[in-house]
Amino acid sequence: MKTPVTGQPITLKVYRGVNPNQSKPTDPGDLGKGTYYTTSLATARSYGIPLQGELHLNNPKVINAIEAAELVEKYGTVNGYHRMRGALALTRDMKAAGYDSLVVSGWDSQEGYVTIVVFPKETK
Repeated sequence: MKTPVTGQPITLKVYRGVNPNQSKPTDPGDLGKGTYYTTSLATARSYGIPLQGELHLNNPKVINAIEAAELVEKYGTVNGYHRMRGALALTRDMKAAGYDSLVVSGWDSQEGYVTIVVFPKETK
């Protein structure tokens, strides 16, 4: 896998775990509002039936797990009543900075894989 770099377009082979009994994404939005993917087939399987695809990211923000944990803490996206408000704020701030996605190494997968959040075109 080519290593993603902040601000540089990249195309990645990805997987998404889908639970056929749920209409919503399987991840609650710890890293913002968006559609979640991974480059790890094993991680996708842990969320449901793995679907394979390809993503083209025009302007990703690339961070590591420590930086992701700092965002989670700053926006309060994991615990508490306002977690979805925090996820929306995180996404709005990333999009305001011009990013179309967040690419995180070591967040929800084993070493060498990344988690990708593709931000929606519209954020309400």
